[in-house]
Amino acid sequence: MFRTRQGSPSRGSVLSMSRALSMSLALSLAMACSGPDGPGGPADRASHGEAPGTPVTVDSLPLVAVGETPGDLNHEFHRVAAPFLLPDGTIVVPLREAAAIRLFHGDGTFREALGRPGEGPGEFRFLSTAWSRGDTVEAFDMDTRRITRFPPGEAPVTIPLEPGPSLDLVVPGSAGSSGAEGVSGSGGSGREEGGWVLVGVEAIGSDGRDRVVLHRFGPDGAHGGRVAEIGGLLRGVTPQEGRGPIPLSPRAAFAAGGGELFLGETLTPRIQVLDREGTLLREIAWEVEGDRSPLRAQEAVAESVALLRGGEDPGEQAALREVIRGASRPPTLPAWAGLLVDPLGFLWVRPYDPLVHATPLGGLTSPGPGGTWLLFTREGAPAGSVEIPAGLEPTWIGEDRLVGIRRDPLGVESVRVHELHRQPGREAP
Repeated sequence: MFRTRQGSPSRGSVLSMSRALSMSLALSLAMACSGPDGPGGPADRASHGEAPGTPVTVDSLPLVAVGETPGDLNHEFHRVAAPFLLPDGTIVVPLREAAAIRLFHGDGTFREALGRPGEGPGEFRFLSTAWSRGDTVEAFDMDTRRITRFPPGEAPVTIPLEPGPSLDLVVPGSAGSSGAEGVSGSGGSGREEGGWVLVGVEAIGSDGRDRVVLHRFGPDGAHGGRVAEIGGLLRGVTPQEGRGPIPLSPRAAFAAGGGELFLGETLTPRIQVLDREGTLLREIAWEVEGDRSPLRAQEAVAESVALLRGGEDPGEQAALREVIRGASRPPTLPAWAGLLVDPLGFLWVRPYDPLVHATPLGGLTSPGPGGTWLLFTREGAPAGSVEIPAGLEPTWIGEDRLVGIRRDPLGVESVRVHELHRQPGREAP
């Protein structure tokens, strides 16, 4: 039903129209997502913390971009999966569609490709995620349940994971790397003392919520047990809805760094911090003031979907509005939509925006482009906020670089590297 017609307005222009038409709703939603100091949450949108190393700004223009060279097949991307940087500045672009990982020099010129489709020969049937461990690229294939390591200058090494739990991805971050292993940035391995932490949906609960489980795996691929369980997507309960996620569904979000796991379900403004064994170390919580009723948000989403998917047909627009209006709603509007951890220990949290993160608008799992991200110290103290450049979906944060995906109005993807500025006086461990 949610098809795009030829000649329809671009996604960007439609969402702008929808925001204008739903101004009163948008104002209410802004209040619903505001914190004690204003729309940015714990700190105002333009504020930042004063502690050494606190992120302050991200340059609006990129230092380098890959995927924007017409006619060069190495720069044609489709279904990019969380690009990142290696310690030497190499840009790593995992591509699900191509079942390969492309590496680019720091100036954006193509270097080499890692992996190929297949499972012997070949490494990937479905490339789920990739990450760095020092100067080694590692990747997980969901279909084959294998992790493949690409040591520089050496043949790939494939580690089959023990059969058993359902697995979808590796927890982004370095969940146990420290010191000599030092994965720099938020795109580390999720590797835990020589192994990895992976995530899978185990079942759908009686409340319609996915049951998401974190698992440990050793360096030989042996299952080391469950680490944690948390609520994921909220699914429809009526025959008309089927079992797909509802428009304002919350989700589960994960990150890792400094030997700790950060996880939460986005309906609640709270993130748990666990050690490698799953023991709760502390919680990071914040207040979301204002009206968090999902009714107004769902109305705004219905208007956006009607304009985006209904073309110029008033009848189809009306039908789409009714579908969204009649869908199930969560008990409250989600509070946040995604998180990243940087190498200096700051936690970046994206507040929820229904016109970005609603399921029918393409926000099922992505934190979305642009916007203001809230900052917290590793201990949970508010540290201000940072504005992400418009159109850029951040995927990796280093000491002085931020990497993200940009999609043009036609959905063409590129990867950009932006300079990140911090308060002086502190470096990554």
